[in-house]
Amino acid sequence: MITELSRSMPIYRQANQKFISQLSEEEYALYELKYIKKLSNQEIGEILGIKPNTAAVRCRRLIDKFKKDFLFVLSLLVFR
Repeated sequence: MITELSRSMPIYRQANQKFISQLSEEEYALYELKYIKKLSNQEIGEILGIKPNTAAVRCRRLIDKFKKDFLFVLSLLVFR
C-alpha cells in the first residue's frame, strides 16, 4: 500500500501545482495567507482589507474550487 501511494504522489503534486498555477492573483494571495502562512481569518481580513467573515467565505470557496478542479486535473493526469 505504501508503495502504491509513493508511486502516485508525483501525480498528486502535479495536479496540485496545476491547480495553484491557475489561481487568480487574489486567490493565490488568499491561498498563501491561509494555507502557507497559516493566518487567521482576522489577520487575512486586516491584510486584504476585508471583513474576517468575508475572508472565511472566500477560503471556503477556494477549498470548494480546489476539490472540484483538483479532481478534474488529477483525472486528466491519470488517464492521459
